[in-house]
Amino acid sequence: MSKKIVEPHFIERPLPTDEEIRSFNRQIKNQERGEDINGRLSEIYRDENGKLVDVQKLEKRARRQAVVMIFRWLVGLSFIGLAVWATLLVFSPSQKNEVEIMINAPEKVVAGQDFDYQIILKNNSGSTIKSVKLELAYPENFVFTSSELAPTSGNNYWTIADLISGAGKSFVVRGRIINQENSTPHHE
Repeated sequence: MSKKIVEPHFIERPLPTDEEIRSFNRQIKNQERGEDINGRLSEIYRDENGKLVDVQKLEKRARRQAVVMIFRWLVGLSFIGLAVWATLLVFSPSQKNEVEIMINAPEKVVAGQDFDYQIILKNNSGSTIKSVKLELAYPENFVFTSSELAPTSGNNYWTIADLISGAGKSFVVRGRIINQENSTPHHE
């Protein structure tokens, strides 16, 4: 048998232009860059055993972890809020004043004539208050003349022994106005 020899057959083609060569080189670089990026990405998405990780499961787990973390924050903040509320409830003073003080006085007085201030104290707390101290500040032109309850010091300071829960105490302070407030006295 004889072998038939096939001669290569060349097709004549024109040489590529400079632009075609640059375009070809860009395609090769882009392909190499894409392969490099894919290689690096595949390294990132491998687990400790070198197996590719299913990214869809990771996203779901991340979302689930975010929801759990938000829920934990809300529960934590709720507990802190409850603790603050309970602390304020236990340690804050009651809405009522423990000792209510009222002063009754006439709407108009005549200078130089005696008039009365009625002082009323009431214990609104749930227990007896020991040694209530009361200090009155009079107008500049007020002259103290007497009191039903003897002052402890000067003519404007009293100490009341015990004020039982729910009980009240009242007394009268007597005095007079000598001239208009904030005015200088007239000398004759």
